[in-house]
Amino acid sequence: MKAIKQILFDFRHQAVISWVTLSGTMLSVFLIMIVVMMQQVQIAPFAPESNRDRLLYGRWMHVNTGEGLGGSSSSVSLTYAHQLYDSLANVEVISFVVDQSDREVASLKGKLPMIVDKKMVDDNYWKIFNHSFIYGKPFDRAQFDAGMKVAVITESVAKELFNRTDVVDRELLLNHVPYKVTGVIKDVSSLTTEAYGQVFIPWTTNNSLTDWNKPYFGNAMVYLLARSPKDIESIRKEVEHRYEVLNTQDRGDNSTFIYHGQPFTQEMRVNEHGSNNDPDIETPRKMRYFIFAILLIIPAINLSSMTQSRLRRRVGEFGVRRAFGCTRSRIMLDILNENLILTIAGGILGVLLSLGFTWLFSDLMFTSMFDDRSPESMYITPEMVFNLPIFLWTLLFCLILNILSASIPAWRAARVNPVEAINMGNK
Repeated sequence: MKAIKQILFDFRHQAVISWVTLSGTMLSVFLIMIVVMMQQVQIAPFAPESNRDRLLYGRWMHVNTGEGLGGSSSSVSLTYAHQLYDSLANVEVISFVVDQSDREVASLKGKLPMIVDKKMVDDNYWKIFNHSFIYGKPFDRAQFDAGMKVAVITESVAKELFNRTDVVDRELLLNHVPYKVTGVIKDVSSLTTEAYGQVFIPWTTNNSLTDWNKPYFGNAMVYLLARSPKDIESIRKEVEHRYEVLNTQDRGDNSTFIYHGQPFTQEMRVNEHGSNNDPDIETPRKMRYFIFAILLIIPAINLSSMTQSRLRRRVGEFGVRRAFGCTRSRIMLDILNENLILTIAGGILGVLLSLGFTWLFSDLMFTSMFDDRSPESMYITPEMVFNLPIFLWTLLFCLILNILSASIPAWRAARVNPVEAINMGNK
């Protein structure tokens, strides 16, 4: 309470310096949180990708038919996807999907058509991604195996085509082919890269999951849900061993499979660079740490000067307190507490500003990352950016900023000679 009263007093009697200090903290935290949020949207778990912390991705195949690391690489064939990823220990669910999202024409007879993002999946896909069903349910294994023309659609598609959302068992035309709706889900932001889609159909409806360049390449992608995040490394080592076993087999073409660390974690998936390279996660991490350091150190230097200016008017107060037996450590602690409250207040304002900015300009922030998605689909939900990691990051940055900006001024104030301090305060 004493610290808060002192802060309010400073705002009344040193308004410019106090507001500059608060604004500097707010701007620093705002810029840092923008960087953190851009990372969190890509990495952190949130619905319908709530399992990102234990989700693995198998996608590429790189085959060398000669010396060095040459050869060919592309999406893996379904045949080799099964050989590499089926029946792995510690895998709870495995899902095979088509490694692409197509834009198709959806329509009803007598109604204007609309363009939708189609995703071709299997029945296990719905066990990995926790979409919210408004009506109905996902297609099951029997429908998938039979290649039945069924579909799960989003509520926006249902409203656009049917003017309502309770459309289970109704038919829509997808590229003029009728599909029966089995379920309607809530709209999904395209920032959820793997869960996003507007119409989901079984890839068995038209044998769309093919080995287009047998036997190695096709258009398959594999999602592996580990039983626990602790099992991720053991799963990856088992897949690496399968690569080694495959390379001992004679296929008659001198081919060698090159292992690039698959299956990828969520962070590796975000930072993969093509089908014939290992994902680089260290460089982006170092870049973020460098940005954090710059955004903390430079404002801290300026805020330290502001804090020193605020404390000059209180030199007499410190001298009197020292004269009556107050210890230097007590004075330092009081100054640090006051500055911490001011820093946390600025941090909260910075977080609120960053949340508002992200909410309003999400398409501007993420278009460069997802240039194949329409800007209107790149919306932010509260769960994406307002979560425990965000809170912990904010608290950490406020603590560091407080220590960097206030420790030296507090140390200097506490070491002023009491007599000199009283005389300076009387001038």
